[in-house]
Amino acid sequence: MENGLFLHNAAASPFSKGNGQRDSRGIPKGMVQWEWPVSSAHAIRDRHREVIGQMNNERPAQGRDLFRGTIAALFLIGAYFAFDPIETAIHAPIAKALGLHMIAHGEMGLLPYGVLMLVRFALDLLVVAGVLAILRRPWPGFPLTGPRSTWLTLVGLAIGLLVMTGAILAIIGGGSATVTTPAHTAASATVYGTGWLAFDYLGAAGEELYGRVAVLLVAQSLIGWRGAILVSGLMFSVLHLGNPGADWVWLLRLFVQGMLLAYAVYRTGSVWWSIGYHSRRQRLPRSRPPA
Repeated sequence: MENGLFLHNAAASPFSKGNGQRDSRGIPKGMVQWEWPVSSAHAIRDRHREVIGQMNNERPAQGRDLFRGTIAALFLIGAYFAFDPIETAIHAPIAKALGLHMIAHGEMGLLPYGVLMLVRFALDLLVVAGVLAILRRPWPGFPLTGPRSTWLTLVGLAIGLLVMTGAILAIIGGGSATVTTPAHTAASATVYGTGWLAFDYLGAAGEELYGRVAVLLVAQSLIGWRGAILVSGLMFSVLHLGNPGADWVWLLRLFVQGMLLAYAVYRTGSVWWSIGYHSRRQRLPRSRPPA
């Protein structure tokens, strides 16, 4: 392959006119033939058809599958209520040992936030591992792996940043916020912004592992993929019930966003677009502000 194109006859010159004979397709023999490879869009489309086809062919859970799905659902419910105490038990000693304070001088600190996101990601990963073990599903496969995961992540992130930028401009235009310039050099601002984006990505990956992998797989095993989208949206709202300033309008928006992110998992064949989109704005406590 050269420059994204497939070369069928490497022995011939690219400028060869052939030997006068034609093959079964009417193409002169001896000529160099070029064909475009399958595009990212085609690969993702095919993956979508494959995933939805499998989901539509699945029968309602019964017998052992119903039992495993029920156990996995109970495991998820238990994980939800145990998450905060376990997170605090792990994060508090680390923060104390490192002298970290989430809020200092009226601002959220980058390193304390990063440590918290790392702890949450590890716990979310354990929840996914538990669900996969109960449902007897392998790690490689839907929705953890799929075609063009890096490309999907970047596209999701780009779209998310555009949406967030539009929302910020609308808020500023409505007079509900003002813009101030921080006392940072261009270099320090770049490093600082990159750090926030990296930790936002880690936090978003954790929440998507929980809401768009664990929750989605369990709900799908019990009520099908369409019902799983609704459950995932509901869970996304529930996870943020304790956020400061949460009201019914904001929670409704999260419900709709959660459903869209869940649909994107089925649409793209993996969770990576949703992780990228979610990364645009992750800097909010999952339930209550950490000390």
